[in-house]
Amino acid sequence: MFDRGRVMSTEDINMKWVKLKKYCELSGDTPHAVHARRRKGIWLDGLHTRLAGDRRLWVNLEAVEKWIESGPNMETCSRKHKEAAKHG
Repeated sequence: MFDRGRVMSTEDINMKWVKLKKYCELSGDTPHAVHARRRKGIWLDGLHTRLAGDRRLWVNLEAVEKWIESGPNMETCSRKHKEAAKHG
């Protein structure tokens, strides 16, 4: 039986990647917020999100969970990661 008062975790889902719609259902986040994080470079394509062959956006639950746990400095970390990736 599922406890409605408990927050679901990646262990409950047992999936690393879920489609954007399912992520929004699980998290209460909006598609707009997800796309805004991608545009701003807060979430990185290939790490936090990925476009599949059918052009649907998938969200990496494990990476998003780490982003949440890392606190307010993630935006800075993402920019550093982007810069490091550019320079090899």
